[in-house]
Amino acid sequence: MAAVSSHHTHVSFPRSSSAAPQKPKPGPALRAIPREVIAMVGTAFGILIAVGSGSLLAAQVPENSPWLFMAAYAAPAAVVFAIFWLISRRL
Repeated sequence: MAAVSSHHTHVSFPRSSSAAPQKPKPGPALRAIPREVIAMVGTAFGILIAVGSGSLLAAQVPENSPWLFMAAYAAPAAVVFAIFWLISRRL
């Protein structure tokens, strides 16, 4: 049989008042936009940044090496993915 802790959490509720309920305060503009839309727009923006910076790096590669061409796109994509991952943990 499992031991039951005798520690109880106390929950307090606000006292009811006879005053009229207050109107909710308007939040930031981003709270009105669904999270899915923010994620899609952020993903599209990240892809554009990764492809754009990858093409700029690939144009500067002096040799015609497939490994350097791949790395020119992989490095910005990795940075964009890391940023997207950090932001998505907060949403």
